[in-house]
Amino acid sequence: MNSWSECAHFWRPSVRREVKHTRADKPAEDYPDYPLTLGQLRQLTVDGRGVADIRLLQVEDGPGRGQRLLVVRNATGVGFEIAVDRGFDVSSATWRGINIGWNSANGLPWPPNSVDAEEGVGFYRNFDGFLVTCGLDHIGAARRDGADRYIHKHRRQVFNPLHGRISSQRATISGYGDER
Repeated sequence: MNSWSECAHFWRPSVRREVKHTRADKPAEDYPDYPLTLGQLRQLTVDGRGVADIRLLQVEDGPGRGQRLLVVRNATGVGFEIAVDRGFDVSSATWRGINIGWNSANGLPWPPNSVDAEEGVGFYRNFDGFLVTCGLDHIGAARRDGADRYIHKHRRQVFNPLHGRISSQRATISGYGDER
């Protein structure tokens, strides 16, 4: 979420309940209409992190040590982690603190095992998370294919690992968070 107005969209359900319980001296008609405007949202919270937050973290222990994650959450209870160094895969998703995704015993390893290993099924050694990106260059089973589309006179064949290579590619972050 890059702006306060985007945050306001996600905050709607919890504001009314919170305000009713903490400001019982005001009648219900004094509460703002939804969706909240930027000005109304700023009156209800001192800091935007109370509404929604995005942070860049680095895993410090376990098989994922050294991996960068963007951790996103909002006041309605939705949260997710984006694995920056794994093709921006969504490595975890939560609803009110409860994991709604699937995680394998692999533990989101970093650096990822080579997807070309084991005759192209090295993908399985990396498979973990809520949403794993596949494709872009290849989808499906590992196989050798003609390299005609690469317009390279010395390359006759290309090896495509299971589901392609995108989920093991690092990304460059150009910006995140609140840009005022």
